[in-house]
Amino acid sequence: MRIINGYNDKKNQLIYSDSWGMGHELKRLNWEQAWSMSIAAYMITPRKR
Repeated sequence: MRIINGYNDKKNQLIYSDSWGMGHELKRLNWEQAWSMSIAAYMITPRKR
């Protein structure tokens, strides 16, 4: 499972962590690659207080 932590608009990159363990805490992947590797994308947004 990947958790997307951010997005670099200038480089068109997702900033994410991966559940594979040590060494996978901070990764980058461009959006086109990420989309083609995924069959689904889910977004969880915090509630407004």
